[in-house]
Amino acid sequence: MAVLYYGSHILALIWIGNIILGFGFSAMYPAIIALTAKHCKLTDTVSTVMVFSNGTVSAITPFILGPIIENYSYVFIELEIVYLIISTFVFLVIITVTNKPVTHNRALQSPGAYDNA
Repeated sequence: MAVLYYGSHILALIWIGNIILGFGFSAMYPAIIALTAKHCKLTDTVSTVMVFSNGTVSAITPFILGPIIENYSYVFIELEIVYLIISTFVFLVIITVTNKPVTHNRALQSPGAYDNA
């Protein structure tokens, strides 16, 4: 948030903040894929829905922000907070719905791990 606040006066700060956020967000998509694969079967249909919904939200955001941002620059921060709340809610729903005991596949264990069993 400080990057957006002070970045209104310093352009280099916007560039640096964007680079840092890019590195931070680059791990998010693989983490979401891994979480989904851990809790449900990741088929082509599920993957397509995930990619499509990601692209749809990314495409809609500029249309929401565009007309408003010139007059009210903090709308970006407020929209990101709304997205964070929605994402947290969806994450908690996914965790509560899919919270099942995980059975471990013995074939994936190291050799000799179950020799005494």
